[in-house]
Amino acid sequence: MEHLLISREQIGNFCLPQNEAREKFISEIMRPASVSDDWQKLHNNQDLIASLEGISLLESKTQRDEALAIALKMREILNTPEKTAALITYDRNLARRVASELERFEIKIDDSAGLPLNLSPIGIFLRLMAEAAQNIDSDINFISLMKNPFMLFHSSAADFRKKVYDYEYELRKKNTVPNENLSSFFQVIKNKLIDFAELLDLPQVSFEEIIKKHIELAEDFATSDETAGKKFLWRGDAGKCAAKFITKMLESAQFLGLINGKDYLQLFSELMSFESVRASYGTHPRLSILGPIEARLCHFDYVILGEINEGIWPKPEQADMWMSRPMKKDFGFSLPEKNIGILGADLCGFLTADNVILTRAERVDGAPMKKSRWLLRIETVLRAMGSNIKAFKSAKLSQLAAKLDMPERSLTITPPAPCPPLSARPKKLSASAVDLLVADPYSVFAKYILKLYPLDDLDIPMDQRDYGTLIHGIVETFNNAYPQQLPENALDMLISIGKRCFDESNIEQALRAFWWPKFVKTAMAYIALENRFDTEKIYNEIEGCISYNLSGSDITFTAKADRIDNLRTDGVNIIDYKTGKIPTKKQVMSGHALQLLLEGLIAKKGNFPNLSGKNINQLVYWHLGDKVSPKNILIINPKEDNVLEKCEEYILKLISTFNFENTPYYSRPIPKYLPKNRDYEHLARVKEWSVQDDDGGNDE
Repeated sequence: MEHLLISREQIGNFCLPQNEAREKFISEIMRPASVSDDWQKLHNNQDLIASLEGISLLESKTQRDEALAIALKMREILNTPEKTAALITYDRNLARRVASELERFEIKIDDSAGLPLNLSPIGIFLRLMAEAAQNIDSDINFISLMKNPFMLFHSSAADFRKKVYDYEYELRKKNTVPNENLSSFFQVIKNKLIDFAELLDLPQVSFEEIIKKHIELAEDFATSDETAGKKFLWRGDAGKCAAKFITKMLESAQFLGLINGKDYLQLFSELMSFESVRASYGTHPRLSILGPIEARLCHFDYVILGEINEGIWPKPEQADMWMSRPMKKDFGFSLPEKNIGILGADLCGFLTADNVILTRAERVDGAPMKKSRWLLRIETVLRAMGSNIKAFKSAKLSQLAAKLDMPERSLTITPPAPCPPLSARPKKLSASAVDLLVADPYSVFAKYILKLYPLDDLDIPMDQRDYGTLIHGIVETFNNAYPQQLPENALDMLISIGKRCFDESNIEQALRAFWWPKFVKTAMAYIALENRFDTEKIYNEIEGCISYNLSGSDITFTAKADRIDNLRTDGVNIIDYKTGKIPTKKQVMSGHALQLLLEGLIAKKGNFPNLSGKNINQLVYWHLGDKVSPKNILIINPKEDNVLEKCEEYILKLISTFNFENTPYYSRPIPKYLPKNRDYEHLARVKEWSVQDDDGGNDE
């Protein structure tokens, strides 16, 4: 206009206004801040209030609820013949959620952005292959690849899946005898991955060579007993898209030259993310998901503007790593604010549709969201007009979405209470099992009666339990080496043994950097607290048992004492090491920590080897901490309150109670004392029948 030397009044309308009042309302929303005081003149403007017919706001608590409400609205629109609708949004997560929710109504929607190739089934398969090769020692990556539907390796799908599940079971049960045929079968697959991994380890490798090896291996792995991998991989919309992508990569690979093999996985995944898989047929002709740019020149009866939150409408300004704002201005480049203005203009165009639904989620992925600046302006103009904002906000769809998956009725689930026959009930319990029987009888039922044992995780990282086992082993080795008096250089010898045990454990350097200083402090505290003035000999990891006959049924209790000190004064001290929290005296005396008392009871009956006829001097819980503190040691006097006699009476009464068939094995009967072993919580469905208190505690 400046170049043509004309004013705005000289430009005619391309077409006559179809909803002039709506256009005035939109102009009011975009009124510059300097003249926003004119909003005060809008009160009770009936023309503008009438123009709001067809515009509504849908607010949901989460993005999942928002997507379901949008899907319900689209399904409702299809009930009216020839009516069309489009979801317009920049939020790809919302778009994918809506497409997924529509599938429950057997509706496949046309998404203009499609699905990124790296998220498609074949893209995931190719990425899992590269991940398994790059981390060749990782069982998780290997099993994840084996479970992929494209992975067949010259077998039928059923046979291969059966082998994978059997092999995974062997990996998770470390002490099972491996099946040689199964191990050799998967070793062949690993050897092929190792060839690929060798390329990924090279500091300089041709991109063309590595991608050829990748695709060759993919076709080999996808070959079944009947179909070649080439025919299986590159079919369907995703397969054709992947084939075009690979062809394009091979044609251009020579220009990329040499790369570091470790960069291949990230580079390949990033390049795949730029390719989109779109459905070639089968989408609904009256529904669409579009981006703002694609929707500019399209007309729909219903326009749904999704995720009207700050950060989506508009997108945040991105800082340029190469050019600052003044540099862009000097070069004549567009400033970041221009994109905000363009999206604002798009929003104005979308608001002119006959029916407009603005949607937003109050929280996305748990994070609270801010309303879009334009939505705040809309609400401000509505207040200035004196319009009913509650009528502007549509709660009908949100309520319907909330009720869609709500069951007709809910039942109160009671805690499990199995009552197995007496013949199936355990006749032998360890000291730790007795503690478990007190805290969680259901775990005893699952472990000792049903014989269910948790499977190990794959690629288990070392944690505090491994640290505790390591410290126990170091102290045991030290005591075996010096079972009587401490040597003069006791601390140096203990640290020397610790260094050897740390080296043998192959602890990662990053973890060792934390654990070793902690162990050194623990060793210093241990030597400072060690008292062997009256000790004749120390016995480590000594096992004993005690048996009773109750109502014609024998029951045996077993225990393994961490340490028993044979004293010169014809007595013994029984010591139980803990690297974690030690029980309180109240827990021990009340019968909620029976392990040490049971060890004392076995010693009193003379059922520990080489220690018969000895008096029990002290029962000690010793926390192997990194500080010298009286709190690290709990000493129980066995003569205090006749604690051993009471322990015997208590456990016999406990076992006698469970010797009746109508005595159930409840799950967590005393919520105050939760068991340390929680391997069977999911089996007991604790989260289904337990109730959350107002104060956040569990009321069961």
